[in-house]
Amino acid sequence: MKDKTSGVKTTNLPLKEVKDKVSPEQYREFLAQINLSSVFLANIEFERAVDINFIRNIKEVAPVAEIKLEETPSFFNREEEKTAFCAIEYTFAAIEDGLTLFEGKAEYVAEFQYEKMGFDEFYFSIFHMNSLRMMLFPYFRACMGRLIADTSMGNLTLPLIKIL
Repeated sequence: MKDKTSGVKTTNLPLKEVKDKVSPEQYREFLAQINLSSVFLANIEFERAVDINFIRNIKEVAPVAEIKLEETPSFFNREEEKTAFCAIEYTFAAIEDGLTLFEGKAEYVAEFQYEKMGFDEFYFSIFHMNSLRMMLFPYFRACMGRLIADTSMGNLTLPLIKIL
């Protein structure tokens, strides 16, 4: 996510540390004053194997292929507009027997309007773990399904993200 007016912040604060700084009541008040404006795909890169020997469908390969998926959350506020942008960049790859079947990156962004305060590292850490992941992952999952189908690799449905 690129913004020229302020710095993009990433955070991986442990939830235990964050919960000591933000009470459940404070977090509920924070949530009450933000509103979702839009969700959009900000960036995507995708590359699939074009190996003459690779003619099998991803459906045949998926049970034995290793699907790697990592996410990098980030946020920034535009205080003069009372707007916050929260993003997750997904880095993904499918590997079978040392052959990378496909790989890439996709970044989804949720834009919010707020009344009193934007995100900081504490509120964002809680929001990322409890809401943002659930909000953006279905968009990413649908995008991946379309990319796999459009590249003649069959079908792939990524599993649910579960908060335990």
